[in-house]
Amino acid sequence: MRKVYKKRDDAVSPVIATILMVAITVVLAAVLYVMVIGMGDVDDIASPLGLSDAGRTTTTFTVLVASAPDGAMVDGTQFSFTHDNAVGAVTNATVYDAGGIEVAWWTSATGWVYATGGTADTVEYNSGMKIMITSGAVSSGDTLTMSSSEGYFGTTEYNV
Repeated sequence: MRKVYKKRDDAVSPVIATILMVAITVVLAAVLYVMVIGMGDVDDIASPLGLSDAGRTTTTFTVLVASAPDGAMVDGTQFSFTHDNAVGAVTNATVYDAGGIEVAWWTSATGWVYATGGTADTVEYNSGMKIMITSGAVSSGDTLTMSSSEGYFGTTEYNV
């Protein structure tokens, strides 16, 4: 007697198919995670602040923010001041919005303090803002260097 074999149309068993679908889903999720993880880095903002002169006295000078990269937060701003080729001390800085209202101020003793309604996560540099820097002595030829310890903007040098 001769055995007759039936031809089957099934390609893979349902168990193997389920395992393959789960494996493909895990691999796609891992690839998507790796792609998205780098998109939230603030360090990608390398543009400096665009500053222009807005006035000076013997102990203060004020700069106008002409341009700022998106997301350039005030929090973490660091100041360095060069006076007569020596590093001078910045005693405080005050940031005013475009309407002239104080939104934040900095001292070496307290760090950044924000006006009512402002926080480190909400106050960012925008065109039209003014920053008034106070130092021991200010004269023509001095250099202000501003940078962000959080990487919100690139190093900005401004000749007073």
